[in-house]
Amino acid sequence: MIVIRNAKIIDGTGAPERHGDVLISGKSISAIGNFPHKKAETVIEALGYRLVPGFIGIRMETGLATDILTDQRQAAVRANGVTTLISGTDGTSLAPLIGGSLEILRKWALPAALNINWHSMDEFQRTLSTLTLGVNFGTFVGYNGIRRAIIHENAGDPTDKELDAILHIAEDAMYEGALGIAINLDTAHGRRISHEEVRRVAKACAGVKKPLALRLRAPTEHFMEAAGEALALYRTTGVRMIVTDFLPQTLVKAQEKDFRLAYEMLVGAGDGLYLELRCDTDRLVPIYELLPRFAQTGSLETMYALLHEPGMRKKLLAGLPRLEGARIVRAPWEERALVGTTLEAFAHNREMTAKEALLELMRITKLRATVCIPQSPTPLHAELIKNDRVLVSGSPQSIFKIADDARLPIETAVMKLAGLPASVLGLSKRGIIVENYAADIALMNDKNEITRTIVNGTINDTGGVCSNL
Repeated sequence: MIVIRNAKIIDGTGAPERHGDVLISGKSISAIGNFPHKKAETVIEALGYRLVPGFIGIRMETGLATDILTDQRQAAVRANGVTTLISGTDGTSLAPLIGGSLEILRKWALPAALNINWHSMDEFQRTLSTLTLGVNFGTFVGYNGIRRAIIHENAGDPTDKELDAILHIAEDAMYEGALGIAINLDTAHGRRISHEEVRRVAKACAGVKKPLALRLRAPTEHFMEAAGEALALYRTTGVRMIVTDFLPQTLVKAQEKDFRLAYEMLVGAGDGLYLELRCDTDRLVPIYELLPRFAQTGSLETMYALLHEPGMRKKLLAGLPRLEGARIVRAPWEERALVGTTLEAFAHNREMTAKEALLELMRITKLRATVCIPQSPTPLHAELIKNDRVLVSGSPQSIFKIADDARLPIETAVMKLAGLPASVLGLSKRGIIVENYAADIALMNDKNEITRTIVNGTINDTGGVCSNL
């Protein structure tokens, strides 16, 4: 039993802060009130610190998803007050696996030596239950990954039989514990998915009352058209929808009017449609996504072959972005010495321009690398975060900074980090501080720094087994 005394409780619902004590029995919050004389195995004197629900990280990048297997404690994550991680929202997930390998994740240069002992979502959930996880973990089923495995990346539309098989696998995964289905329409493969196919997926999600996470189709080129497609799906299927990664990393002045119109259209659509606002100070990008749009076609191998076509170098160089401060964070095993190197240093060592060096990095890693690109919040972040239809992802410190710039009350910022995502994702008894809910909580000082995290009633410095959601 744990008792936390004299805390300033922010419960995650958006309600005003209140003072009190919290009693934890086993994995749950058993009572909230005033217990000055209550005896317990562990007594934590909060001394006026804020007590908040554990934060929910709604975007665990595909490139980091296997870290839940190789770094089970996730100490750095808990140190930020995050008690639940959600993966798969970008359209590719660790399960189900078609063929029993992680080949579909090769674009992120993931380690090949993992012990893969699952195929279905149910088998994956059972594998997780045997691990000593430091955080709760949940996943969407990545529709793109299943689709690529069934019809292959260079193929056209699936046949009726293939589509039925893809949908059957995705639906089974939801029944076996996936939080919903995620589709990314802004990849080389995803752009070929028809509206009717997405509509069938949305209907499947609506049928089991689980959300669809949808990355819009080529949004920066066609904001209104992409938003219109999402709105049509929402209205015709009744699915609960999360439009992921809604604010582009770069938004030029000429695009801003269409972006705002698309934004107003979607946030006004109804109670079941939400937009994800990424608030990261660093953005992980698989290196193939830095190719010019015309070169992002077919499989990874097809794109790699394009790098060597005669006369293509000049066109590729012209379309590559200029990346300030980017560094290599993942690379194939044979190029592992590059991890941690900045692109600036990589270019200097090879006496190349920045764009030449980026193209060379694509070549030597065979497009199987990930770079980290620093980014700064914009005034649009502070504007969008105020809307109650906007979910937030990224580090809690970044989110608190943006919320502060927007002059949001601390109670609202905490609600966006905990209570709101728990409600939208359908996480049972998580996200708020209330009796009989999971004891996922954190202590935070007035500078919004986490001083202690408790996950399922286990204090962060003592380990413990957590839940797969």
